[in-house]
Amino acid sequence: MQQIIKYAYTNSICLTQHNVRDLLRGSDYVNISKITAACIQYLEEILEPKNCIKIWQFSKTIHSCDLHQKIYKYILCHFEELVFSDGFTELTVQELMEILENDTLIVREESTVFEAISFWIAHEPNTRSGHITDLLPKVRLALLSLEYISVKVRENSYVKRDNVAVMMVDNGIKIINHYRRKGRSVPGSCDLLARPRLPSGILLAIGGWSCGLKTTSIEAYDLRVDRWVNLTIKLQHHRDFFGAAFLNGYVYCLGGTNGFREYLKSVQRYNMATHTWQDVTSMHCRRFSLCVTTLNGCIYALGGFNGENVLKSAERYTPEENEWSLISCMHQFRSQASCTTLHNKIYVCGGFNGRNRLRCAEHYNPEADQWTLIRPMMRVRRGLGVFSFADHVFAVGGHDEETLRCVEAFNPKTNTWHTMFPMIKPRVLFSVHVVEDRVFAVGGTEGSILLGHAPIEYYDAKTRRWLTACPMNKSRWGMSCCVVTGIPNIIEYIVPRDSLPPLKLGPG
Repeated sequence: MQQIIKYAYTNSICLTQHNVRDLLRGSDYVNISKITAACIQYLEEILEPKNCIKIWQFSKTIHSCDLHQKIYKYILCHFEELVFSDGFTELTVQELMEILENDTLIVREESTVFEAISFWIAHEPNTRSGHITDLLPKVRLALLSLEYISVKVRENSYVKRDNVAVMMVDNGIKIINHYRRKGRSVPGSCDLLARPRLPSGILLAIGGWSCGLKTTSIEAYDLRVDRWVNLTIKLQHHRDFFGAAFLNGYVYCLGGTNGFREYLKSVQRYNMATHTWQDVTSMHCRRFSLCVTTLNGCIYALGGFNGENVLKSAERYTPEENEWSLISCMHQFRSQASCTTLHNKIYVCGGFNGRNRLRCAEHYNPEADQWTLIRPMMRVRRGLGVFSFADHVFAVGGHDEETLRCVEAFNPKTNTWHTMFPMIKPRVLFSVHVVEDRVFAVGGTEGSILLGHAPIEYYDAKTRRWLTACPMNKSRWGMSCCVVTGIPNIIEYIVPRDSLPPLKLGPG
């Protein structure tokens, strides 16, 4: 109260992690809105996995519903990071149930939910083991593998001692076996037992051509349901062979053409929260078939074709200043190349220099503003896909004398390339992106065959295999893709869970 009284005379206050809760409680009690707002802002700024649960519990003692909801959403988004923290074991059973039953709880594997329950019970087993029947229904049991549910869940000591819990697990095993006998995995359902949680990221396919016509439509891939969703949003103007990037809640669309051989340098961005488009500063150069990536809060546009020449120039966009600035030129002229980021560097590989398809690759150091050539790829590739994964840079597909399906990986530590598992289909001029540790290859062509309506494929690191996934709703050519993560309203861009069918266990 001394500091609150002092604020009345000085209009200033010093906030620390030690006093912010007392000050917030006091200002909330005497209704000094400016101190309350400052305390709430401070708590939001210091929020991290190791303190978010205690702050969430504290937020229930004051009148700010907004703060309570923001922290709750933070917990749902960062659950995997905080689940084994000290604060996690301080949750009440009601709070834990509230978290685990939420569709928006982001976990890559449902097994994380069960392991969190076991960890929470083990903290005070004498008083908490009886809550296994309250918490186990919050686990989407049918989303687990049969092996995991049989070995890890069914044989868990807290489950084995409770007959009701055993019956729950046996019911989950029964459902999994039912669909296995039909040669299928358990489908996404509106029932809680097999209700898919929300993905941490979605893959957008934007613009391009469809069935010989220009399209401004956008669709989103929900990997938890394996389905593409036609979105109501559209590009304001047609673009093909352009670049797309997601940064700070915005989807940026850069360059390309308007479908009438007018090469573009304009840039627009879409606000995922407000569903509005906005023009931002144009690039310095017109760029068609360019490379685009993000690094350290900036967008990079590399190479491309300006209507007359293939480019080796590159530029960087800073959102805070809404400005593009030219950076050092690449060593090689490149269009139809591809790029990615790894260890604070930008890697660009392959492409076409106006005369020849390329095998060369290089990386950019933003601190030194310098490009450095690295060992060339094993194959010449134009229209390839490049991505980073597990501390390596991967080059997939593209075109040499033929359309390729081969994959190679670059190890920056040894400056060497080595062969990896090939894709299912040869692809050129396609998009490749990583979503939740899966690598998706989307669209492109196989020689003269358009692959836009063919199943997309993804690389599963666990099985070390490329597998097929649902095709896009539109057959697309010249589109661009990007991955959207961390938006609070992701539910607006995915398959509605209540629209999924119920589980049906008929005869056989």
